[in-house]
Amino acid sequence: MVRLDTYLAEREGIPRSLVQKLIKTGVAMVNGEVVTRPARSVSEADNVVFQPPPTPDEGEWLARFSQHVVYIDDNVIVINKPAGMLVHAKGGVAKELTVADYVRSQFDPDELADNTDNNRLGIVHRLDRATSGVMICARNLATASYLSRQFAERKAKKVYLALVSSLPGHSAARINLPIRRSRRAPATFVVDGNGKVAITDYTVQKEYPDGRALLELRPLTGRTHQLRVHLAHLGCPIVGDAVYGHAHYGDRLMLHAYQLEISIPGQDGAERRIFTAPLPADFQEVIGG
Repeated sequence: MVRLDTYLAEREGIPRSLVQKLIKTGVAMVNGEVVTRPARSVSEADNVVFQPPPTPDEGEWLARFSQHVVYIDDNVIVINKPAGMLVHAKGGVAKELTVADYVRSQFDPDELADNTDNNRLGIVHRLDRATSGVMICARNLATASYLSRQFAERKAKKVYLALVSSLPGHSAARINLPIRRSRRAPATFVVDGNGKVAITDYTVQKEYPDGRALLELRPLTGRTHQLRVHLAHLGCPIVGDAVYGHAHYGDRLMLHAYQLEISIPGQDGAERRIFTAPLPADFQEVIGG
């Protein structure tokens, strides 16, 4: 007898950790019955069927992704990331194509050949899966280092638009509240005096009759979930935020990275540029154009 996950990992030639995740989704059957417990014992006499979801057609996907490119030159790619898309892989259940996959397809071929194991090649900052908007990526290692330094030194200026569930206390203010990882739910973050410095400027752009408001957000630091945590702490979580928004759910997280100001390599040295990602149709529809 052997564990089901061990048996399938050897038979299919894929990592056992991935097999375990797949089994839990109900894609394995033993003697005609769905099994979701990776530790289930099986023998050679058992009929084991394993049907993981198909891998998407990467070539077709890469071709379609070009519609999200805002700007491209020999050194950088700027995209308008759709809501729901991952920036880079993180060991998911199935092969999910990401922003990083597209960047790899556009990366310097010689440098790519020497970095085949790097699944974040060219990624210098990230947006949450649920957040849409502007992202800049590098097409070579020198540019990646150049862009990364600007984010680390807070020289890259970002502007977001967010629809929040209620009007904040001031028409414009600075939120200076440190953030740390939650001990009870490590995938989330909380405001805490012992956390890392996190600063966000906001301005109310529009008020709605139902009490919601459209905010312009300018993060001065880049903590994970910073905008979502800050606004939830103020009692005006972003509409559609099922993690920090409590009852304020929606069809999508109403957070969009609208603008990015950053220096990029140019023919005559560094060139300061401002890139804008137009609001997606579903966001425009909710905020009224």
